[in-house]
Amino acid sequence: MVTTISTGSQVEIPGFSLNSNMKEPVLHLVVSMHPMFQKHLDIVIKHYVAKTNAKYLFIDFSSEAGFFIFKNVYGIRVSVLDWIYNACELADFPIENVTFMHGNSKLEESYEQWYENVGAKIDVPKLAQAKFLNTWDDVVNSAHVDYYEQIDREGKFIKPYVYTFYNGADRQHRLDLLKKLSKNNLLKHGVVTYLEDPKTNDPELDGLEFPIMLPSGSDSNHYDVNSHKKDVNPEFLYSHNWAYLDVVTETIIGTQPIGYRYSFSEAPEWWQTTFYTEKIWRPIYYGRPFILLGAPGQLAELKQHGYETFDDLWSEEYDNIEHLGTRINAITYELEVLSKLDKTKLNKKMSESVIIDKLEHNRQVFNLQNDRFQGFSWNNRKYFIDELKTNFTVHYTDLKQVIEDELEKFISLSVEENYYKETEYSKKLTKLFPKYNNTVMCIDPIGSE
Repeated sequence: MVTTISTGSQVEIPGFSLNSNMKEPVLHLVVSMHPMFQKHLDIVIKHYVAKTNAKYLFIDFSSEAGFFIFKNVYGIRVSVLDWIYNACELADFPIENVTFMHGNSKLEESYEQWYENVGAKIDVPKLAQAKFLNTWDDVVNSAHVDYYEQIDREGKFIKPYVYTFYNGADRQHRLDLLKKLSKNNLLKHGVVTYLEDPKTNDPELDGLEFPIMLPSGSDSNHYDVNSHKKDVNPEFLYSHNWAYLDVVTETIIGTQPIGYRYSFSEAPEWWQTTFYTEKIWRPIYYGRPFILLGAPGQLAELKQHGYETFDDLWSEEYDNIEHLGTRINAITYELEVLSKLDKTKLNKKMSESVIIDKLEHNRQVFNLQNDRFQGFSWNNRKYFIDELKTNFTVHYTDLKQVIEDELEKFISLSVEENYYKETEYSKKLTKLFPKYNNTVMCIDPIGSE
């Protein structure tokens, strides 16, 4: 059943039976990778549903996009959907009234695949909605320094480097590209950072000392680096003008085989993930050309939503390559070609009017997307939340509220940890996948990117 809200809104909320005044109480619960949510989501849901008398629950995990979230007591990784279903059962909240919001742009179709491969087989109801929401574009638009006017796009001076390659947290795909650039003697052509020590004895990294920092060494610990603020290190901002393009390594690089190597990207083959974080929105916001190591087809998806990419500067065939190693090789080859160009010719190539027009166009599309001009939106989180507020009585809760309410203290005093806790959901899941041993409770919370 699909009920269309008829107050000028075109939002469709499947599975909802709305009353005439459409002001049913709902709980908008913003969750994160914080251990409180990973371990005790059921208690958080139960507490705030009781407090608000919410009929519908909107679990907002749009800041993340991975398929797996944590491991159970037997060391088996648990998916975000197992986490949600299990927590709602423990909280005695009907899953049919739950909307799950996620940062995966492929969530809607992937959820259908999950239901076909898991949900239907263990006979559980469907969520009310599985909804992709864009979150990080608004974070960049509202919290980042607007450096657009300070970027040299016109080729006023010859830049000393070809590309930037900024990395905070260590991730295997970032390390793979770093090794390839090092092996091909291309690091000397880049403004490169890699702030978290990968702590590996890989001989391909011989000669590299971590952390790899900008010249001042001001940012030496990736935990301390946060570009989501107005007082970001100025060296980070103006270092963009040292090079012609940005090499972006997204948090998720398409579905990878399960094996604890590419953790945030690993998922069953029928699940697809594409994630847009500040890493890709920042060069668009600043007006910079970019090469993107993201999910296969991510450039094509950007184009579908009005953005221009740069196949007139280099081959973007890498976007069509499924195999990660081959994709990294293709990106490395394009950087090698650019690095061999005479700097004067490269400066001219990168400042041609058609390139400047693309960069200005991308910035305009980004502004429209975040201003929601005349309804222009790409699954904008703020727009969706505004629609909720228009049509429901919304009660908002996030980690800050949970801390203010001292819920963690209450849990630590009154709740006995039970990593072996069984539910009807976990027992059904175990019949399909015996490795879970009847529990999907969190024992080992993991961090984000």
